Amino acid sequence: TGSQAGSRLDSVEVALGEERAYLCNDLEADAALAPISAELRATGFRAAASLPLRIGERVVGALTLFAGETGYFDDRLTGLVSEMAANISFALENFDREAARRAAEQRLSRLNRGLRMLSACSEALVRSRNEKQLLMRICETIVEVGGYRMAWVGLVEQDEARTVRPVAWAGAHEGHISRLRITWGDAESEQEPVGTAIRTGRRQIVNDIGDGRWPLSWREAALARGFASAIALPLAGRAGTFGVFCVNSSEPAAFGDDEVPLLADLADNLTHSLLALRTAAEQR
Repeated sequence: TGSQAGSRLDSVEVALGEERAYLCNDLEADAALAPISAELRATGFRAAASLPLRIGERVVGALTLFAGETGYFDDRLTGLVSEMAANISFALENFDREAARRAAEQRLSRLNRGLRMLSACSEALVRSRNEKQLLMRICETIVEVGGYRMAWVGLVEQDEARTVRPVAWAGAHEGHISRLRITWGDAESEQEPVGTAIRTGRRQIVNDIGDGRWPLSWREAALARGFASAIALPLAGRAGTFGVFCVNSSEPAAFGDDEVPLLADLADNLTHSLLALRTAAEQR
């Protein structure tokens, strides 16, 4: 401990910034606090102690106590305050470990679920005999095995309105799909994720639907259905993008570094299977 705060004017700044304990039994006598002496007198504080709270070697907070009389923090009380800070640090470290353990378990659970989903989708890719059957099986698997709130596939129409036509879906779609009026045009009002993915040929990830980045009408419709995050992946062949594969989640930030590669692989495999089915149909 020390009786001076150096160039610091705040006991908490010493505990946090300099990562050491601050103890002063006469705040008015601390020269470093002279610029705020009037403020100190108004508060009635005469003594202060501030000790850093640590998780491992990292300072994450400070335990700070003020007293209304000088000389308040004697050796016994200082020892008790130090022990209290140590106990709080110990508890925080345990909470941190528990939080890390839960996060690791949740990540492992998501990965296992994702792998089961990918395996089931691979089976659907092999067993499906036509385009409609394939797309419906994939959407159902995304929802039932992957645990997502909704999945759907839309095909690009080369009409004047540049329409995106939904052809398969599963999950919380009641009334939603029939009300979709999605296009892949370049007007400002059409800059939602699905149209943008088709137009640019790049996947669009929305991990917070309510963040204001996307058009209001799209956000309101998605939030009303209980969607918190979404991803739109283009389906593209040699002639360009012909469709889009969309997944919605009720959880925010559902499409991270673990989930996106799995879904991107699935979109690629789905593209190849669709093109193969179309080629086989043309050759009959």
